[in-house]
Amino acid sequence: MNANSLEQKRSVWIVGAGFSRHAGGPLMPDLFSTMADEMLNFWNPTGTDSNWKSNQREREAINDTLKSLKRIAEGFRQLSKDENSMKSWENAEQFLERLDEYSNTSNFENFGESRIERIKSKMNLKFDPYEIALVRICKEVNDYLVIMDKRSERWSPYVHWAQSIRNDVILSFNYDTLVERAFNFANREITVPKPTEDPKSGSPNLLKLHGSVNWGLDSKGVFIEIDDFSGPVTFPLKHKPIIATPGASKGRHVSQFPKLWEFAEASVKVADVVHIVGYRFPETDSSAVLRLINAMRSIKSGGRINIVLGIDVERDEVKRLEKLINYNVADNSVEVAALPFFAQDYLTMDHAWTPKDRGSKFVS
Repeated sequence: MNANSLEQKRSVWIVGAGFSRHAGGPLMPDLFSTMADEMLNFWNPTGTDSNWKSNQREREAINDTLKSLKRIAEGFRQLSKDENSMKSWENAEQFLERLDEYSNTSNFENFGESRIERIKSKMNLKFDPYEIALVRICKEVNDYLVIMDKRSERWSPYVHWAQSIRNDVILSFNYDTLVERAFNFANREITVPKPTEDPKSGSPNLLKLHGSVNWGLDSKGVFIEIDDFSGPVTFPLKHKPIIATPGASKGRHVSQFPKLWEFAEASVKVADVVHIVGYRFPETDSSAVLRLINAMRSIKSGGRINIVLGIDVERDEVKRLEKLINYNVADNSVEVAALPFFAQDYLTMDHAWTPKDRGSKFVS
């Protein structure tokens, strides 16, 4: 394969939580854990805000609030004893979906009062539990980046990757700012269009299809950049983060990203190589999965889709994704392979080659 053919190859990256794992990013089951309570950098004030530093009572109250998700979950369970329609949950993802549902639905027998208001009243909570969950998520998925020294070896695979890829398109389902920081450390420009902006040619484009911890809406509904929650937090939030958490609000947020999705789908359709790293096409992302799969059906013969979800390619979730994609692109002679690598291993490789190019045994 000569240099010209390599340069002409068009690559699309589809990245999820597993992409950030090596740097310290949490997976969904890790959210709201007791360990996270201890590790989170809840208070990292910048500057010399004397009022903030002196108001210890308020600081402690909000600190307790951000650690109160387990109490809120227990409050839901107590309330569910009287309401058969309110089910329990097994993990953080289901809890977020239920919390979102209760925040946006009313109990007509209670004169339109939302179930969230009933929880606040029952537990004497001052702040909105859904806002608490949003802030907690933002801090959990981004605080690890704030406290990690740029000289840390954990950054090496990401910086190498940022330096080595061409003008690729990166479709991210993460809320964190890992990719932006990696490109900054690599002294390389990357375009991160907001939902109302067009991607830019001549540089890599990062499309954050589930929003970002530093995106918000102003009072007029215009997208703005906001604080990434690495510092002090005050409630109620002046600007809520635009992140598509599990639940009904995900659909509302995603519907506000038409330009990003249009470019994302068009990029996948003409891609020569698609790299799926740390994103397992989860059941809770059914709309995104459908759109990506439909776009992959347009990939031409000779195209390549590499799946990187860890070294155990026999896991059910890996086999499911491999078969799902194979079933939909089989008529196009597109090669699909699950590769036995961690994300950090794959990011340090030469991504112009495919396993077939090197006679790899990974191709079945």
